[in-house]
Amino acid sequence: MAEKIIFKRENRVELGTVEGDVEIDHCDYLVPQQGNEIVITGTLTIRGETTVQGSLRVDRLEAKTSDRITIEGDLYADKSAIVKRGSLVVEGSAKARDIRADGSLKVGKDLVCITGTGGGSIKVGGNAKAQRLNGGGSV
Repeated sequence: MAEKIIFKRENRVELGTVEGDVEIDHCDYLVPQQGNEIVITGTLTIRGETTVQGSLRVDRLEAKTSDRITIEGDLYADKSAIVKRGSLVVEGSAKARDIRADGSLKVGKDLVCITGTGGGSIKVGGNAKAQRLNGGGSV
C-alpha cells in the first residue's frame, strides 16, 4: 500500500519525489528538494493558501481553499487538478485531463486539457488547447 504523508501548519515543506499521496494542511510554501520539480505519484491534497516554488507533477491535485493556490512553474496532472472554492494560478504551462477552479483559473503560458473550468474567469497567456472551456465570467 502506498504511503500518505501529512504536513500541518508549516511555513515551508520540502518535497522531492513521493510514491503515494501527500496532504498539505495550511502550509505556506512547497519547495522542491532538488532541481525545480516536485513529483507525487498519487494525489496531492491542499487545504489553505499555498505557493509551490517550482513545477508540480502529480497524478491528481485536489485543493480546498477560499484563497489561491499558486504554482510558480508548470503543472502536470495525469488525471485532474481541482480547486474547490478558490483560485488556481499557474505561472508556467498547465496540462491535465480536467482542470477546474471554482474561483478563477489563470495560466501564464499554455493550457492543455480536455475540460477546463473557471468559476469566475479563465485567463491563458499562451495557447489553450481543450475540448471544452467554461468560464463563469470571461474566457
